[in-house]
Amino acid sequence: PVKIYGEIHNGVFDCTIIAFDFPFVFSIITGILASLGMNISSGEIFTLKASVIPARKIVDYFTGIIPSDTNLTDWLNRAESIMEEIFLLLEKGDESAVNRAKAMVNEMAARSLGASIKTSPVLYPIQIYFDDSISGYNRMKVFTEDTPFFLYAMGTALSMQNISIEHVSIKTVGKRVEDEFLFTDLNKKKIKDAVKLDRLKLSVLFTKQFTYFLSISPDPYTALIRFEDLLHSMLMMQNKSEWINTLSDPDILYGLARLLGVSDFLWEDFIRLHYETLIPMLKPYLKNRTFTEEPESLCTRFKEFIKKAGNLKEKEKLLNEFKDREIFLMDLNHILTPQWDLRRLSYSLTLLAECVINYAFTEVHKELTERYGRPRTVAGVEADYSVLGLGKMGGSALGYASDIEIIVVYSDNGETDGARSISNTQFFEELVKKSVKLIHSKQEGIFQIDLRLRPYGKSGPLACSLDRFCRYYGRGGKAHSYEKLALVRLRAIGGSMEFGSMVERIRDDIIYTSQSIDVDEIRELREKQYREKAVGSRLNAKYSPGALVDLEYAVQILQVKYGGKYSELKTPRIHEALKNLARTGVLEQEESENLVNAYYFLREVINGLRMLRGSAKDLFLPERNSPEFNHLARRLNYKYSEGITPVQALHIDFELHTARIRAFLKKHFGKGSIPGEGFGNIADLIMYEEISDNRKAQILSRIGISDINRAYRNLKKLSGKESGRNDILDIFSKLAVLARDTLVRLPDPDMALNNWERFSASISNLKENYILLLSQPKRLDILLNIFSGSQFLSNTLIRNPDFFDWITISKVINTVRSKKQMAEDLYKYNDRQEDEYSFWLNRLRKFKKREVLRIGTRDICFNKSILEIMFELSELADCIVEEVVEKQKLTDPHNFLNHFCVFAFGKLGGNELNYSSDIDLLAVYD
Repeated sequence: PVKIYGEIHNGVFDCTIIAFDFPFVFSIITGILASLGMNISSGEIFTLKASVIPARKIVDYFTGIIPSDTNLTDWLNRAESIMEEIFLLLEKGDESAVNRAKAMVNEMAARSLGASIKTSPVLYPIQIYFDDSISGYNRMKVFTEDTPFFLYAMGTALSMQNISIEHVSIKTVGKRVEDEFLFTDLNKKKIKDAVKLDRLKLSVLFTKQFTYFLSISPDPYTALIRFEDLLHSMLMMQNKSEWINTLSDPDILYGLARLLGVSDFLWEDFIRLHYETLIPMLKPYLKNRTFTEEPESLCTRFKEFIKKAGNLKEKEKLLNEFKDREIFLMDLNHILTPQWDLRRLSYSLTLLAECVINYAFTEVHKELTERYGRPRTVAGVEADYSVLGLGKMGGSALGYASDIEIIVVYSDNGETDGARSISNTQFFEELVKKSVKLIHSKQEGIFQIDLRLRPYGKSGPLACSLDRFCRYYGRGGKAHSYEKLALVRLRAIGGSMEFGSMVERIRDDIIYTSQSIDVDEIRELREKQYREKAVGSRLNAKYSPGALVDLEYAVQILQVKYGGKYSELKTPRIHEALKNLARTGVLEQEESENLVNAYYFLREVINGLRMLRGSAKDLFLPERNSPEFNHLARRLNYKYSEGITPVQALHIDFELHTARIRAFLKKHFGKGSIPGEGFGNIADLIMYEEISDNRKAQILSRIGISDINRAYRNLKKLSGKESGRNDILDIFSKLAVLARDTLVRLPDPDMALNNWERFSASISNLKENYILLLSQPKRLDILLNIFSGSQFLSNTLIRNPDFFDWITISKVINTVRSKKQMAEDLYKYNDRQEDEYSFWLNRLRKFKKREVLRIGTRDICFNKSILEIMFELSELADCIVEEVVEKQKLTDPHNFLNHFCVFAFGKLGGNELNYSSDIDLLAVYD
């Protein structure tokens, strides 16, 4: 479907592309070229006429610069391969395939932009002129400063306006762009409507500028589509000029790029409907201000907002308006404001929930007492009640789309004292039912009241008497150990706080002063959760082994176990409990810090998944090679860089944190505490103090390892555990997760691990080497490929570790070196005049080894053709022979060697040398 021709003349790259014409094809081609590092300086783009579009051909000619260390053949093959994949999607013609093609190029462009633009992009003024002088076409001239991906941005902006680009003339003068576009509408008709052309000009201008911010968007293509949607609406409005001024601000475009690609739910329910209010708000809040006032003022603001409501129906309406607006603004803070981390979001959402729940219960209680009178005990004392939070509500840990788990407990049975008297049981049942009904959830699971943790669950009454509470949870009661464990996070949030404190004290007596829970019951429940909610190859941020539920259960069990001895462990907040477990000596300080980090990491992942999908239930991580995983990584603020990708960084962190949690479970509760037989990753082998042979085999055999025990010993040595190198343990654990993806593809991963351990033992600064490999995964890939591909090359590198930097320089490894280039390098490397013969000979040998290693690395890692490898080995041999002869000439007192010549024959003579060939020479002298 596409053919690319290219060559380099005097450092300038000429590229010609021939393909069929499709909508978006110009932006697709320029996006791919720019993503592969080409800086286009000039060109001519032609569309050949035909009766139907798929039969029309394009001939695109570009000149420019590609990176100096690029191998031209490899570059052309890669460009053609990518374009073929994209064009095959375009040929399908259906909307899904076309959108996928555009999204793939958009992702490439966003990734490259993120790596190339280190600071906020500079938005230079753009001059756009329309010319009506050409029959059958509209001509647009564009003048501005040249910037990365300029043609892709312009091509995308034009194509988004449903026009057909017929011809482009590209010209760069210094740093100034002077481009010309000929276009028509999709029916090949010239556009004559002046208003439409004016809108087209503005749309192209703003879409082009917006494109430069896509690298910070979690979902760049979706953000671009939504920006176009908003832009179309804005340019149709009466106050168009105001919007033009607003969108000219780069801060606004930055905020929109971040927001528009973050969540379908936020887009559908808030941004699309309220953009006229939202967009002007963005600028000041991107300058270290927040969208909401301090959380502590929330209840005061709420009461002021709702006081104008009359009856309960009006209060219900205003309550939910305030709640939904505050949730949205809090989400904006979390997305756009750096200081609004998950802890602050959780704190603010919890305060909002407490405020709303308290108000709802207070208002309904007031209405019920007016109807039925006040609930009283048999002795005539007014019966109190308390609303108590559980789970994340009780732990002050609400996140985006968290449900709100509560139970309601009242003090005594009896009846109300009104004219229409009812039992206290009926009164508090009505109180809960009507209060919960006041609080609406826009989507299932998002800020939804959950009463399932009440005594007897769904079969029990909505409100529970204190007597029933004590009997259900107390000794001999029917509560499952899991239900008792959940009480660790019970916290009074509404109703009578004095009565709530009494319930908390009773909870302490039930939970912390006896063997209140059966750990085996918890394990059985956990296994059931795993089988029902997480089994399979997909990872689940909440239910996979080592995920959030395991950490929460384990910490709560330790709180119950030691809470009677240490009162500071009686806290509903997990992060506080972890810190206090370290203060009391139950956990080591480093262990506690690692688990706190793991806790917040997993909560961030869950928060990101819920925001990405608008669902509280689907907490499976996307497939790692999917666009959705990439979007999740960027949603979690993993950045593009020249080394490790956001996807790799997120994957490493997930594997590392969950391995730490599994190691924590095994250390404190035994191996039976981890659900899922055989579950684990390479980091588990490093984290565990002891691990069974069966678990070793299960983990390592999935990588392709044959000698399990030797590989395990190698990993232990590489991690520094055997030598007490705790300073490299954490770094290597991450590196091992990254290396696993390479090892599983290698022909001999056993050999690779063994040689890696030997190589690491020969390095003076191992920590620095690990940091380098972790920041530049390509180096790690090259290293492991050598160690798996050739023992001869591995030995060379192990004995000469200083060669490693040389063979991982992109320009060195990607370039075919001629005899002349090697000779020039050898001349700098050696000094024939001054070196003693033995020094000279050793350095010559070292140079030969280094070059053989370089050539072998090109062969192993980049699958070079056998002809290219034989040519380079032959050129190296020629260079070495010539160097030896020249050295002998310098030491010849009678100049006999000036009448001496060496001829190559056999494989060297035919430039067909391979690694094991003899070098056949014939010396002829006068």
